[in-house]
Amino acid sequence: MTRSLSSMKAITRAVLDSQPWLHDPRVVPIPWRQSIFEEVQKRPLVIGIMYDDGVVKVHPPIERVLEEMTKKITAAGHEVVKWSSSLHKESIAIMDEYYTADGGEDIRRSIQAGGEPFIPHVEALINRGSPISVYDYWQISKRKTAIQKAYMDKWNAVKGLISGKTVDVLLTPTMGHVAVPHNTCR
Repeated sequence: MTRSLSSMKAITRAVLDSQPWLHDPRVVPIPWRQSIFEEVQKRPLVIGIMYDDGVVKVHPPIERVLEEMTKKITAAGHEVVKWSSSLHKESIAIMDEYYTADGGEDIRRSIQAGGEPFIPHVEALINRGSPISVYDYWQISKRKTAIQKAYMDKWNAVKGLISGKTVDVLLTPTMGHVAVPHNTCR
């Protein structure tokens, strides 16, 4: 997201100070709270680390970086908790159903409006399903809400063994592998 913690703070504060909830009804109106920011700076964090999501096993170089990061975080006085990948496979399955609920029509129209050719693996993704009924869409939405609640319950149940506090942040790899040749990422 940024190259430094100071940049992350500056960007987050700038976004919140712009009051995005006045422009987007989906944004919860929570302004920058300096007191909470300062409180978090004064205590060790409880950091969840997830090496893979239970679907994609990370390659050795990624695993090595995560192990090195875990050592540095622990040495800095923070508590590390191994995060279980439970619920990830189910969440991904629901997400995939949303991608193709309209048979790929929304993505197809956006690509056509831009006049660009399809990236082959994106075209294959959106062409793999047919539009579903409104009833079926609501069933996906019910499953999404249920898994969101289950994940929230999981988050609130995971505690640091030393502090007994809930996890402050979850760190995960962005990809399971290092860079691959163009058009080969799956």
